[in-house]
Amino acid sequence: MSNAKKRPASKPPKAPATTAPAGSRGTDRLSLILAVLGVLLSLYLWLNHQSDGLPGCAAGGGCDRVQQSPWSVLWGLPVAAWGAAAYLLLAVLSAWPDRRASAAAIPVAATTGMAISAYLTAITWHELNAWCPWCLASLALITALTVRGWLRSEPLLRRWLGGLTLVAAVGAVTLVYQAQGEGVRTTSGLEPRVLQQLADHLRESGARFYGASWCGACAGQKSVFGSAAEALPYIECSPHGPGTPPSTDCLVAEIRTYPTWIIRGNKRPGALAPEQLAALSGFVLPAAEGE
Repeated sequence: MSNAKKRPASKPPKAPATTAPAGSRGTDRLSLILAVLGVLLSLYLWLNHQSDGLPGCAAGGGCDRVQQSPWSVLWGLPVAAWGAAAYLLLAVLSAWPDRRASAAAIPVAATTGMAISAYLTAITWHELNAWCPWCLASLALITALTVRGWLRSEPLLRRWLGGLTLVAAVGAVTLVYQAQGEGVRTTSGLEPRVLQQLADHLRESGARFYGASWCGACAGQKSVFGSAAEALPYIECSPHGPGTPPSTDCLVAEIRTYPTWIIRGNKRPGALAPEQLAALSGFVLPAAEGE
């Protein structure tokens, strides 16, 4: 028998640790950065919506006209608020642990947002002949997110995602179109006789209604009064058109956004309901006479 020592059996090499397929996990940092920038931009526009002059926008300029127009509001909230929510959703999807799931959801969400943004940009240019640089920046961000999303989507799912995205985008734009149309058509529940009395009272009490011919919100304010709008104490601040110096009366009153009411010495920017105008000016509506 050999006295040679037996060598211990060599251990089999350890199997490499299993890893998730490449690209199936992790944060899409580029999409996350774009989405966060979109959130910050939308919040900036939201906080300054119909403010006393949007920072970086001259009164009567392109972005000021867009911000003051009926197309800047959707379902009672500024469009920028909906944009912030959309970008926040895209940020969450970009940071989602399961990259495969996020890669399927981001193209649908981003393309839908891009379609709405492109529609609003086109309608404001068509109706107001104005560009909003901040809005164009947002359109660029959502377009970059859309391109990034489609590049990351799996080739086998692109045909299915394309059909779903088309339906979602068309449906969303249709809803926005209908909602925007309703927002432009402003009405009042008061009788024409009462509206006429209120308009006369506003003029006689020294109230002032400052606006511009190109201002959609100003047109909406007038449409509330119907035929009585001619009696409103209206002062035109842009007699020579958008982008031109305001009238002297508006400069003296320091009017920076349209419409703006000055009632009893109090400045109130934005369109106001007849009931608000009555309360601010001391006009007693017929329904309240017996109280």
